[in-house]
Amino acid sequence: MLFVFREIQIPLKSLRRSDARVVYKSALIGLKDLLKNNRNVALFLIAFSLISDGILTIQTYFALVMDAMYKIPDTQKYLVTIVMFIPMIIGNYTLGRVGDKIGHKPIMFWSCLVVSILMALVLLSSSVTVLYVLAAFLGIGWGGFYVASRALMVKISPKERLGEYFGFYSSFYRFASIVGPLVWGITTLSLKTYGVFKYQIAGFMIIALMAVGIYVLTKVREEANMEPKSV
Repeated sequence: MLFVFREIQIPLKSLRRSDARVVYKSALIGLKDLLKNNRNVALFLIAFSLISDGILTIQTYFALVMDAMYKIPDTQKYLVTIVMFIPMIIGNYTLGRVGDKIGHKPIMFWSCLVVSILMALVLLSSSVTVLYVLAAFLGIGWGGFYVASRALMVKISPKERLGEYFGFYSSFYRFASIVGPLVWGITTLSLKTYGVFKYQIAGFMIIALMAVGIYVLTKVREEANMEPKSV
């Protein structure tokens, strides 16, 4: 596909040379402007970061949880993962289409709420059959979250700065890869003598983090073409 793709050529005179200091300064100015003059997108990014934190952390340690709590071999872990990701693909498309009709914020909100509840049930159950069922619905919820979050980001961001704003989107997403595992690690280390219980407590700590993100999401307005006051 890369061989077939043809990039639009940009005239050299429209390109400007800049060093690293200029790039970092521009990024900081853009972030300051975002937080000050487009608080709706800023709230969305904070909510997205906190929720992603929970989802990414659970994904990272899901195999460990299955091993410690459900005592299943690696072959079954692979099957659970397949059961999770096939509905995720279907959920991506289906919930994306539904979001186009009723709005992407409701899809994102309910997907996150369902994922949080299902995560709690995974941490409280020990039945492998129940795990398979929960995994299937978790996949649908995760798919709904990611497709709705990207679509909502496109909708509420100023169109002429969409590339810049998705740069912030990616940065907040990467930041989410740090806080969640840190919370998980500190919790399990502090409760290292408590067996399976330490994973349950760590999991509920992550769910609490997601709950804060869901609350912040309720403050986000789904309004198209919102322009920042300044650049």
